[in-house]
Amino acid sequence: TVCTGEDIAAGTVGFPFKSLALEWLFDSTVLLISKVIGVAGFPMSCKSAFTYEMIGMICKNHGGSGILVECEGGKYSPDLIENLLGEEAYNNRFAVLPCTTIDEAQARVMAIVGQAAKSKSMEPLVLVVDSVTGAVTEERAKKISKEGHAGRDHPTAALSWTDYFKKISADIMGQPIFLLFVNHLKEAPSVRPGLPPTRRMPGGAAQRFHAAIVLEFKMIRSGVVGGHQFRELVILNSKASLGADGRKIQVPFNWKNVDGKREFWFGWDTATARLIDEMQDIADVKDICRVSVTGNRWTCPMLGADKLRPEEFGALVQQNPELLESLRSALGIMRRKTYDE
Repeated sequence: TVCTGEDIAAGTVGFPFKSLALEWLFDSTVLLISKVIGVAGFPMSCKSAFTYEMIGMICKNHGGSGILVECEGGKYSPDLIENLLGEEAYNNRFAVLPCTTIDEAQARVMAIVGQAAKSKSMEPLVLVVDSVTGAVTEERAKKISKEGHAGRDHPTAALSWTDYFKKISADIMGQPIFLLFVNHLKEAPSVRPGLPPTRRMPGGAAQRFHAAIVLEFKMIRSGVVGGHQFRELVILNSKASLGADGRKIQVPFNWKNVDGKREFWFGWDTATARLIDEMQDIADVKDICRVSVTGNRWTCPMLGADKLRPEEFGALVQQNPELLESLRSALGIMRRKTYDE
């Protein structure tokens, strides 16, 4: 049976992740519903692609729908979105709502959330705003049109988002909605010598305060391997209100041309293989799944794995439910009730 509104309001239900690495990152076996999630990153860090991946996970596996509130003048890639969602979900259960001002984006999200509440729908919905600082306020837009220049807008925009987050984070409670806000990361030298650079998300502190989870994306390298291109990403969970923060994973984002079309995919199985290798210092992990890595090949006698590529080893782990349960216990991943139970 489908879980009740009370289960959702408690913040303890959601949809299963496709990867042990994602479970580790979120400190949860599921992507929790009724939450605001911040997704921030540096240029070329695939932060927007990750939000499409989350839409695809819900649409393809659980019959939900997705909406992109697009605030960056049409910078999104339809090919990328269709590839990560799948053709059926992209054509039938996904929509793009272009917005030219912050006010328009906020009004559209509020209307969608209000309509979902009124209909009392139990179908999951993934709402993505990309990006928080991709548009100006309506007041500022009028000023630019009148005076021909922009001047400073961030104080006004930040105040607009501060009040909005207070309202919208409360409105989605008790609803099967995921609200993902994409933003850019800014880095500045620390004011104190010897300390690492400070990071911030433009648009005000309210987005971090009201978000249950904030993920930070950074590309560390890119290249070509095995006939496809890739970007190597590090994803840091810098805030987790309902679990452990400070966790991070390394995952490749890949693409290649096939018969004149481009295919995209995240290497979640590779991320799982890397996680198990990195956690060999934990005695319980080593006892459950002892691995050795030489020349990017994974060997694990316990699983009969001999010199497998990381994506092959990760897939082998994901296909073993008993092993996954043991690894969740060893890694301290919180088990949550699934929305479909």
